Amino acid sequence: MPSLQNLAGNWGASDPPLQWPYQTTPAEPDRHACRNCGKTFAYSYNMVRHRRQCEGTFHLVCGVCGKKFHRRDVYAVHLNTVHGLQDDKRRSRADTGDE
Repeated sequence: MPSLQNLAGNWGASDPPLQWPYQTTPAEPDRHACRNCGKTFAYSYNMVRHRRQCEGTFHLVCGVCGKKFHRRDVYAVHLNTVHGLQDDKRRSRADTGDE
C-alpha cells in the first residue's frame, strides 16, 4: 500500500499552495457597470442586485405590512424579525413531511 507521502508527491516550499477549485478573484475585475450610475462590479450578479436598488425596482412586497424589498434575503429577515413568520419559499424547502 502506498504511503501518504508518496501519494502527496514531493511538494516543497516553492510549490504553489492548493487552492479551491473555483476561482475566487475575477479574471477581469470591474467589467460589469450599472447603466444608471456607472458603478462597476466584478460579477454580474452583484451588478444586478445593485441595479434593482439603484433603479428603485421592488420585486418583493410584504403581505402583512406592505413594505417593499429589493432582495429576498432581506425580505426573509423582515418576515422573521418583524412578523415572526418564515418566507414561503424557505419554509417549503425546510418542510420534509406533513402536507
